[in-house]
Amino acid sequence: MTIEMNTGRFFRSKEHLDSSFEGLRCKPRPYTPDFEATLETGTVLIESKHSWLIEKSPEILGYPSILQRFGVRLVLVDEAYFPEVFSQNIRLLHPYQSLRLSNAEKTRIISASASAATIGDLIEKQKIPQKLVLTAVANGFLHADLHTRRLACSTCISTQASSNSSLERLPL
Repeated sequence: MTIEMNTGRFFRSKEHLDSSFEGLRCKPRPYTPDFEATLETGTVLIESKHSWLIEKSPEILGYPSILQRFGVRLVLVDEAYFPEVFSQNIRLLHPYQSLRLSNAEKTRIISASASAATIGDLIEKQKIPQKLVLTAVANGFLHADLHTRRLACSTCISTQASSNSSLERLPL
C-alpha cells in the first residue's frame, strides 16, 4: 500500500496513487510503509530505518504525527528494535504470506519435515519445491529461527501447528 501524506488516502500501490493525480496541478506526497501489523489494539504500520538513515533524513521523524492526524498509527523503529536479519527474513517471506497450501501440500510438507532437519533437506532430499517450503514458513506450518540468521538451505526447521508465532515476536 502507499499513503498520500497530504490527505491520508490509501492506495494499492504508488502507481495507483500517481494515476489518480494524473492531470492535476498538485503533486502527490507518497509514502509506503515497510510493514503492516494487526495487533490486539488495532492495526499499526511499521517503518524500519537504520539510525544513520534517520540522521540523514530526519523528516521521517515527523511521519507518525502526520499520519496520526488521519487516524493512522505509525511506529518508527531502528535496528535496536528490528534487527536487520529479521527484517531481511520477513521481506523474503512476504510474497509467500498470501499463498495458500493445499491439504495435500500441507500433509506432504509436515510428513517430509519429520525426517528433515534443514530447509535444504526439504528442498534437496525430500524434493519439496522452495516456493512450498517458504510458503509453509510464512503461513506457520514450519518454524525457523528468523531472528539470528538469514533463511538459507542450512536453516533448521521444525513443524508447527499452523502458528505464526515465529513471525510475530516483535519487541514493540
